[in-house]
Amino acid sequence: MNIKRSRSSEVSPGQPKIFRRSMMKRAIMRSLVGLMIFLSSWAVSSVMAATIVTLDNGVEVRFKDGQFDAKSFNMRVNSVEFYNDGKLFALADTMRLEVEPHADGKHVIVKDSEMTGFVLPDKGLEFGKVVLRNLMIKDKGNLFAADFDRLADSLMDNAYIGLFDFLVRHDEAIGFDAYVHAVEISPLRLKALPNGDNYYSELGLRGAMDLTRRDDNSQTKSLSQNDMIGYAALQKLNFDKIKLAFDIQHKMSEDGVSLYLESTGNLDIEQQFVSGFNLAMQMPLASFYKMENAAELEGEEAFFALLQSDAALANFSFDIRDRGLLGKVMAIIAEERAQSVDAARAEISLMLDQAMREALPAEGAKLAMAIDHFLRQGGKLRIAMTPDEPLPLISLGGFLIAPDLMVRTSNITTQRLD
Repeated sequence: MNIKRSRSSEVSPGQPKIFRRSMMKRAIMRSLVGLMIFLSSWAVSSVMAATIVTLDNGVEVRFKDGQFDAKSFNMRVNSVEFYNDGKLFALADTMRLEVEPHADGKHVIVKDSEMTGFVLPDKGLEFGKVVLRNLMIKDKGNLFAADFDRLADSLMDNAYIGLFDFLVRHDEAIGFDAYVHAVEISPLRLKALPNGDNYYSELGLRGAMDLTRRDDNSQTKSLSQNDMIGYAALQKLNFDKIKLAFDIQHKMSEDGVSLYLESTGNLDIEQQFVSGFNLAMQMPLASFYKMENAAELEGEEAFFALLQSDAALANFSFDIRDRGLLGKVMAIIAEERAQSVDAARAEISLMLDQAMREALPAEGAKLAMAIDHFLRQGGKLRIAMTPDEPLPLISLGGFLIAPDLMVRTSNITTQRLD
């Protein structure tokens, strides 16, 4: 590792002399020019990194001022830049990093890190602030490898990730650009499996962002029919700007026999709606361990493995509170059908009632009643499933064979709340 410090050039004043007036003017001009050169060279040297640290893996860390401990890699620096093979791959206005060696001697632990004005030029991302805590890195050189795609593999128990104030642009002709105020992963707790691996026993994800619709009208002709329908709906709903916030919490616990999962979440879209869910499941602990050992399963294979694991649904509920979206949707439907809004509501309610009675001859009318009240009066709608005993997931296929029986067995209810 090499550390170099640049030196500002020094300017020595010339010896004073007596000139005639014309010579004095020229002397003054030369002095002013010399002073300007000195000031400009000082300004350049103050902007450029004053310290260059070359790591063992070839990565260069350049920073203007601050403190950098070459042995521990702890730092608190300003105007820092990271280069690999001479190419800039990351920079930050400020960076604070606190690390310590792991007990195995092969890894290092990022105890606490905060970067402001953090930029990844190749990825086109600029963050107002990035905060990382409790990450384990294979070696010190990888601290600056910028391999952010593998960040999840580095998380330790009680880790924290916070990304603040950044813009994500949509690449398609029609879509939303997202200005993300915050995305945070916390809490994050790990629990060991018998095979030595870990699983997330507790995981929280929350955030807030502003979505701004960006349309390229010159390319709308190339959209599919379904995309055109969605595009037209967005225009009619005036979804030019959307403010949303979300919060998801997930927790798993064991009692030596079974694994229990509890998940909650909510989504709040300003002036549109607020929705939330609660989910509780359980499965034999041995089945969970078996699934975790086959963690490479994806898609249909993972789904069928879950069905065969004796996993069961303890309860589930979904809530939605209208904050203006329902009225906008009804107004659009009324306009398309040349009806009043009340007439459109009545027609949709009738269609819903008929569909529910056809699908569930014995239970449909009872379930449709609360939905009808919600469509007519707004407020809050709750759909819940609370079986007397945990319902095996594999038995949910019974909804296709005997839906009325499954509604009664799983105790599905609907409720309209003020």
